[in-house]
Amino acid sequence: MQHPQDLLQFPLLQLDSVDPFWTGWEVWLRQWNCDLRRANYRRFNNYVVALQAAEDNQGIVLGWDSLVTGLIQRGKLFQLGEFESDAPGSFYLTWDANRPLSESAGRLRDWLVEIGKQ
Repeated sequence: MQHPQDLLQFPLLQLDSVDPFWTGWEVWLRQWNCDLRRANYRRFNNYVVALQAAEDNQGIVLGWDSLVTGLIQRGKLFQLGEFESDAPGSFYLTWDANRPLSESAGRLRDWLVEIGKQ
């Protein structure tokens, strides 16, 4: 794939989600200035079903690294191009500065901070 616009020649497996932090095809394609009038969406209400449809060669699905890396490594899916974007939402880890964390809570905090750097 030379440009994300090239993806528009294939069915795009779209998750119909009300979650504002879920990036759908419209948002993703707009950031690359693609002509959305050419898009052919196949809509799903369940991400697992959309992933299975992609595995069954029914179209192309957007995927977060944490959700599709294993499928790519096992050859069930493959990545089309090197087009990536940041997730629209952020996560924050907070705790009460006036109350010390337990040992296990401290380990969990350290682990979450470490995976957040990846």
